[in-house]
Amino acid sequence: MTTWTQFTSAADVDALLASCRGFHDGILRNMRVTTGGQIGPTTVSVMLAELQGPTPAVEIRCERLVELRLRPSKPDCDSIIAAGRITTAGDVLVLALNFIGGPLRGPPGGHIVIPWRDLDDPDIYVSARSMAWRAAENPSSAQNA
Repeated sequence: MTTWTQFTSAADVDALLASCRGFHDGILRNMRVTTGGQIGPTTVSVMLAELQGPTPAVEIRCERLVELRLRPSKPDCDSIIAAGRITTAGDVLVLALNFIGGPLRGPPGGHIVIPWRDLDDPDIYVSARSMAWRAAENPSSAQNA
């Protein structure tokens, strides 16, 4: 795995989002929460895979957690990301991800209708005082090797 790159400016965020097309059509591979207390601050780690662009998989580490909200993908729906963003709110960074929200399977020759999603109501919302990212191995690439 590569080294961690700390988000220190809007340019850092823009560079990551450009390298993986804003997480669109990627999948949530896993999400891990490490609780704080005596062992250190609470940390959330998010692994996104199957991303489009030169960075096909990333891990984002969110430290000194401020808030975490999670709404799992709906039954019979994959955890495919419709939109994602990283923004700042004062001294806090915010990672927000929206799932597509509908099944991507349909009858042969049929149509699939993807419901409209309110991007201001993300399925995954993580705000933290520190965030960093690193390129990760794309799981499907590893399986095909």
